[in-house]
Amino acid sequence: MENIADKTKESIRVNQLLFNYKHKTPNFGSLPISMIWTEKFFAFLISFQLYNLIYESFLPIWPISWKLRYSSSYLSLLSLDITVISHVSESIPSSIRLAYSVSWLFIGSSLLLTGILASFFFSCSRSFRCWFLRHYFKAMDFLYIPICLGLIPTAMCRYDDCQITGTQITISLLTIIVCGVFAIGYPVFCIFIIKKHEFVCNDDHEDTLKTKELEQVLGISSEWLYEKMYFFSSFKATWLRIYYKPIRLFFSLGVIIVHAGLYEKHQPKIIILLIMFCAFTGYSIFIPIYRCGSSNILNILLNGSLLGNIFIAYLKLNDKNSQYMKDANLSELIYIINIFSAIVIGVALVIIFITRPKWPTNAEDVKILAASYRYVLNDFRNAQIMISRLQNTNEFMLMFIQPKSITGMIEILYKHYNMLQKENHPLQFTAIEQLDALTHYESLVKTKSLLISPVIIETLPIILDVLKRRGSELIMMSPVKRRILLKITALRIIINGRNTVPFTIGVDIEEYWRFKPKSEEVNDETMITIEVDSGRDVEERYPMSCLRKNESEFFEDSDDERVLETKMNREDRYKCRENSDEKLLQKVKRKKNRERKKNNNYEHQAFISRKMT
Repeated sequence: MENIADKTKESIRVNQLLFNYKHKTPNFGSLPISMIWTEKFFAFLISFQLYNLIYESFLPIWPISWKLRYSSSYLSLLSLDITVISHVSESIPSSIRLAYSVSWLFIGSSLLLTGILASFFFSCSRSFRCWFLRHYFKAMDFLYIPICLGLIPTAMCRYDDCQITGTQITISLLTIIVCGVFAIGYPVFCIFIIKKHEFVCNDDHEDTLKTKELEQVLGISSEWLYEKMYFFSSFKATWLRIYYKPIRLFFSLGVIIVHAGLYEKHQPKIIILLIMFCAFTGYSIFIPIYRCGSSNILNILLNGSLLGNIFIAYLKLNDKNSQYMKDANLSELIYIINIFSAIVIGVALVIIFITRPKWPTNAEDVKILAASYRYVLNDFRNAQIMISRLQNTNEFMLMFIQPKSITGMIEILYKHYNMLQKENHPLQFTAIEQLDALTHYESLVKTKSLLISPVIIETLPIILDVLKRRGSELIMMSPVKRRILLKITALRIIINGRNTVPFTIGVDIEEYWRFKPKSEEVNDETMITIEVDSGRDVEERYPMSCLRKNESEFFEDSDDERVLETKMNREDRYKCRENSDEKLLQKVKRKKNRERKKNNNYEHQAFISRKMT
């Protein structure tokens, strides 16, 4: 038992430290990729909204006691007040109802503009895109039925005391446009995403989803974004299951259109809704939708409860002359159906909370994988970081990337792929995807990189050094001229190798040592001036200690003049500048000028003496 406990602790430690993955799991102990509670919450929420819509549609045929009970409850508040075309509140003026519909028009337009701008106009990182889509799709699912129910009756002028006037015509046209784009565009957008990535609809559907979820949890791949998780990971294979979300959205839209179109015609409305709910309930019973069995059971119970209430309304409508469906019996029957449904759903939820069902990709799989393939996963993660950085690199920066680093990562991944292929492990597909991406970027970098030649690699530090020394000149220039000068300087150094314009010395070192007075010693902190020949004289001062370290290293003969080639690193140069002394430098210059004057006097006297003779 101790060995098992030690192995468990070791796997958890590897999972935490190596992959920086916190074992603190949200959502009642599930992994971040788990949709087990999200899908249950939205199934319950949408069923509750449809439940309120059904009772609103059939309110004229319900008993009086049930009408009063419904109107005084908070059901409409919990479902975002979908009683916008209620028969109970007939005393509300039409202007207030119109303002209510205009508010839903504003909310729907805001959601549409946010989605369009975020998808096509704003560039953002993958992490922010994942976070945004996680909340955006949830908000769209949460507000789809209320917005459609708030806009469709206004577009069709189907609320009480509606008069087709100039203002109403304008609002109806705007509502038709927004409602059409929102109510039809969102399901079509869902279909587009599913069809674009329907490669998972194959025989290896479950293995593919599990592999992608493991990659997402362990951080070895960021390709499986939340839009794919949200539309794929909850459902099984085959297109009737994968396309469940747009099918459910179109079903809700059809219910709202029937309710608004047949506003006062109760009999055809009840018959059409009964047929629709029978078909949808049978669809959820005979074709299990979700990968999680508990979600399938809860979905069937919720749809069955809605179908039972519609069936009671159908019996009441077709039994007008019978005493069996009078108000007292009808009220008791409604109570029985709803209380029985609530008890069954409540028991199912209690069992679900007690049993704590696991997502197909659970924490045990993650720990085992992290302990068994920790080195492989670490390389996968490094490869994914490299791919992400290459994706965010522009063409100019590709010129300064060494292909050797990408080639080395490809060789490492190829070894891992051979091992995983022999074991027939699902992570071999991860290796294939990363190898394809890195091979593409390797060929791209080889065609554009300037760092293939060793000479250019050695020249790059000189470019940085030259640009740093000319920083004072660049500050006074405009940004456009500055960029042009930087590019010209870099290209000239790359093309000509190291044959750049040399740095001349303002003070001749040999002359200084020849005329240096013997009585006064010059310590190591004596400064000399170096003039950079760059079109303008820029003086830089270095102490003699910096030049005495290795004079052969700093001085080389040239055809025209003495050349100083400084090879000091940045830290030495900063130390030299910090230890500068202005007074000593001025003394050296004054002594040099005095010696020159003496020499001039000697030459003048010699010239006069020759003339005199």
